[in-house]
Amino acid sequence: MSGIIWTLETLKTIEQLDYLWRVIENSDLNEQDSVYFGIKGEGHSPNYLIKNINGEKKAYKGLSHTLDPEGDYNPNNLSQQGFSQEELKSVFDQQSKSPNAAKALMLEYWKANKERFPPNLEVGKYRSKIIELSTKGIPIARSFDLAISNPD
Repeated sequence: MSGIIWTLETLKTIEQLDYLWRVIENSDLNEQDSVYFGIKGEGHSPNYLIKNINGEKKAYKGLSHTLDPEGDYNPNNLSQQGFSQEELKSVFDQQSKSPNAAKALMLEYWKANKERFPPNLEVGKYRSKIIELSTKGIPIARSFDLAISNPD
């Protein structure tokens, strides 16, 4: 798949479990920072470059998510489009994921959206169902809604 064009849609095709979550963890992005993905190879776990607003760059190996000692990647071998942390989280939310990543996503969502739910809601009662749904690729907001409305 050499020369892949990375878009929000093609990022969804990366099948390595939690690949995008690991990119997000490495990025610690600010709103203005961007991630660029390698366009060489098969697209399973592309190398990536994180560029911050000041132009500073960090290159990572896609398989291990470790800093690449080579440093900077050739811009001709990277996606033209850079992706924000918000965009990456949105794509990741729609992918299958490990229980640990689902838990982290659930916690982040709960902290940001507590006010949407009744004040006496014991979210812990729904935790395992929310995680189960999220690991299957159901977006976290929908996982919350389904688990709470159908507690089993």
